[in-house]
Amino acid sequence: SVALILDTLTRYYEPPTLIEATRAAPVLSYMDVSLWQAEQPASAQQSQQLKDWADQLAGIPPRLSLPFDRPPTEYRRDNGARMKVSLPKDLADRCRQVAGRYDTTLYTVLLSGLAVCLGRVADEADVVIGTAFSGRTDPGTEDVVGCFVNTLPIRCDLTGAPNTALVINRLKERLLWALQRQSTPFEQIVEAVDPPRSLAHTPIYQVIFAMQDQSVERFSLAGCTITALDQAQLAAKYDLALSLAETEHGSIEGHLDFPTDLFNPDTIDQLARDFAACLNRMSHNPEIALIEVTDPVPRRSAQAVLRDHDQVASVLVTTVTDSAGATRRVAFVQPQSDTPHLNAKL
Repeated sequence: SVALILDTLTRYYEPPTLIEATRAAPVLSYMDVSLWQAEQPASAQQSQQLKDWADQLAGIPPRLSLPFDRPPTEYRRDNGARMKVSLPKDLADRCRQVAGRYDTTLYTVLLSGLAVCLGRVADEADVVIGTAFSGRTDPGTEDVVGCFVNTLPIRCDLTGAPNTALVINRLKERLLWALQRQSTPFEQIVEAVDPPRSLAHTPIYQVIFAMQDQSVERFSLAGCTITALDQAQLAAKYDLALSLAETEHGSIEGHLDFPTDLFNPDTIDQLARDFAACLNRMSHNPEIALIEVTDPVPRRSAQAVLRDHDQVASVLVTTVTDSAGATRRVAFVQPQSDTPHLNAKL
């Protein structure tokens, strides 16, 4: 809808002689579409699609185990912050090449990289990520300004030690499957799946991913200077929200929104670096085994380790050098009594 609004505004700033040649206003309004949708009785197809979603999401984890710096509270608070994410042109080009090789989109490759990164960080093979679908499936809605978007959960399968090519193909199939069922409202999916509910996090998925167009950045009016303003105060609706867009220079830019009650900026910065590192290795060699894409030990903060093991007595942080000559900061956690030794890479 933003692109439609900006396009209309641009056309009305043009000289009057050119306005006459522009396209006519849409026949339908958002109110027309909303009333029509509300009046439609539930069909057998809709009921089947809802059942498909319930089957698809059966047994999902209640919450993705992200490396929080502070334990989640009983009631979620929306204090948020934003960190910029940048993927250079050479990396973006390699991701586009991978998309072409596997007959899919750049969006699918980026979502695959995010799923792999989160799976390794959380040490989980079942990762659910929310993503937005246009929802403009009814005829005549292409040029209507309104909120048609429907955010749906995509279950990313990382089981069976697959290589990254298999992850991309699995996700491609899941996205096509969801695209055929995108008209199912998310709130109905939640009711059908009936996951454990909590005021501390959103149901079904806690991470959301979106690819945006660059309409706002490229927006211009004759004789005017246009500047996009950042939000003064950000509300974090999810544990993580990644938004990316292709730039006119070929790079990929965006931002990662996060709740400051759960994460420190350094942790989010490391997650962004891990995401870029995953994409870098996946794009260099799509046949690489999943376990080789990122460090086999997920990075977790010392606070997270201490929360999980309440018998811990002390933490020793030191720097070690691996066989390749790379240095890492490692926290060795010394437990009490007979609790097994633990270590976490920071």
